[in-house]
Amino acid sequence: MKMSAASKLKSLLENAAAMHNNEEGEGTVSTSLGMVSEKQSVVTESSYGKALLNYQQSITTCEQQTIGGFVWAVKEYWSGRLYNERGIFLPSNILAGNFAQGIVILFIIVFTVNLSVDEWNEMEENGQLDDDFAVMLNDYIPTREQILVSINVGMVFGLFSTINIWLAYVPSTISTTLKFRAGLIPSLRDPRTFQQYRFAQDTTAAIFGSMFWGSLYTAFAVAVLIGGITFFSMWALTSPFMFGLYATLLGLLITVSVKILFMMFFVRRRWFSAFYRSKPLNANFVNICMEAWNVALATGFMLGRMLMLVLATAINVGRIDRPFLAEGSNKIGEIDGPGLHLDYYPVSFRKAILQAEAHRHPYVERLGMMYMMKLRHGDRFARTSGSIWRLLFTFALMPWLRRYRITARPELEDENDTTESKAKFKMGRQLPPPIRRYSLAVNASEITTEVVESDNASDHTSTSEKEEIQALKSEVEALKSEIERLKEENTK
Repeated sequence: MKMSAASKLKSLLENAAAMHNNEEGEGTVSTSLGMVSEKQSVVTESSYGKALLNYQQSITTCEQQTIGGFVWAVKEYWSGRLYNERGIFLPSNILAGNFAQGIVILFIIVFTVNLSVDEWNEMEENGQLDDDFAVMLNDYIPTREQILVSINVGMVFGLFSTINIWLAYVPSTISTTLKFRAGLIPSLRDPRTFQQYRFAQDTTAAIFGSMFWGSLYTAFAVAVLIGGITFFSMWALTSPFMFGLYATLLGLLITVSVKILFMMFFVRRRWFSAFYRSKPLNANFVNICMEAWNVALATGFMLGRMLMLVLATAINVGRIDRPFLAEGSNKIGEIDGPGLHLDYYPVSFRKAILQAEAHRHPYVERLGMMYMMKLRHGDRFARTSGSIWRLLFTFALMPWLRRYRITARPELEDENDTTESKAKFKMGRQLPPPIRRYSLAVNASEITTEVVESDNASDHTSTSEKEEIQALKSEVEALKSEIERLKEENTK
């Protein structure tokens, strides 16, 4: 964790320095007042302004890296970047559940092999592969061979689905952690989800058992579905219906493919333009024909959709690492209010990740070290003057961080609205008030000058602004006394 914290801080400083040294932004820049030459603007000529402009441009033009997946996770782990640079710590209950899923895979393999070997040996000893009683009844009773083949096919597909889950959990945990850090999954800045993640931390205890039994249920559900389709296709009583269904589906697939090609290369390019119709008469005629055609085909489409949803549900039973149901479908009741969650396991999985991040994040480790140093050395570590210089250094090198410092303070928020317009019109209340740690950065003569300027401008201010000025005066007096106290301490 110490190496990853040092690596992240090094990258942070190097990227910030690159924003100041980048000269590609010279020329003309777009502002709210129009196109203004950078050399004509006092703000953009400064390193502070150039850094802000370069940072804004880098948001859309910076290089992006595709992350996630099993191969990427293996490369990151093998190279050591996963721990030494990214500082990702995998929760122990997730690793234990992933190990249990490996045991499930071994169990499925052993069970399938033993069942197949025993059954085939027994049929070979009897000298036939079909049951005599089934032959006498004109094959209307399924034979042992049909049942065995169906079971084997289903178990093979169930085995592959379990292997897919087993290989996906660790990469999914890593990608979810990085999404939390990048803000793609809302956490701290979303009051609703943050309170949901903070509540009932004991639910993470269900992760291990859910991963074990979920993978087993996935294998069973997939085996039943695929094995059932194979069995009905082989059984003499249902095979004519199944092959007729396959022929119907094949004909429907060919028809739909021809329709898609016709619409793509002939109709859409000639008669439609995005949301508009370039030729309304022809486009309306085609729409009427398509609606009449889809009325008959919708029965098959809905049946296919139902089967696909059932198959997707069977495959994702063991995937508690990601939400399967949509946000509106995952809850009975109000979306933003009280209600019953149908699938709460993905939330518990994310809670486990946030628990690990709260203890093992590289920045948390570095911050904890600073707190321990403060407890050990007291006033000799992290003094007021050092805090002031650190703030000045941070705001000068990374000025874009100031907006996060302002909006991160809950007492400065006004009905969860922290837009820049609020900060402009209520600057006296949106910005952090001057407190004791800013005392050494302010000179007593400068304070007096600011107060005089405020008094001169009080004739043109409103009542609320006068109250703010009075509050600032009292704060200035407190700062003066603090400066005198610190001077006495320095002389001692």
